Amino acid sequence: MWPADVPGSGLRIIRTVYRTAEGGHVDVIAVGEVDIAEEARFRDAVLDPLRQRSVHRVVVDLGRLRFMGVCGANVLIEAHRESLRRAKRFHVVNVCGIPRRALKVLGVYDALTSTPESPPASTSRPVNVIGRTE
Repeated sequence: MWPADVPGSGLRIIRTVYRTAEGGHVDVIAVGEVDIAEEARFRDAVLDPLRQRSVHRVVVDLGRLRFMGVCGANVLIEAHRESLRRAKRFHVVNVCGIPRRALKVLGVYDALTSTPESPPASTSRPVNVIGRTE
């Protein structure tokens, strides 16, 4: 049993994988809950890779997240904006249950989970290349 499978245990980032061999791809897998108490840890796990020069794509997997409040959604929105500003790909995948409902209610689900059309441009202008895998 993962520590995050215990009720009330909060957020666990079970894996942050840096795949430099795959062109600067980072996977962040969140487990448990993202509430106000865990907002800073979630923000660091999601935004830090986007701020690294060698990283070109960040995928946040919410499939094992039981709860995500508005603060977690705000982190994802902030990460989306950061990815646009830096012309990087940002994907939110496996969104289900309460996290999915939270993003839908806030009206950001489609924006955070749309399929990218093309890779980021190698210009200084941000390009909208967020995406989803379901």
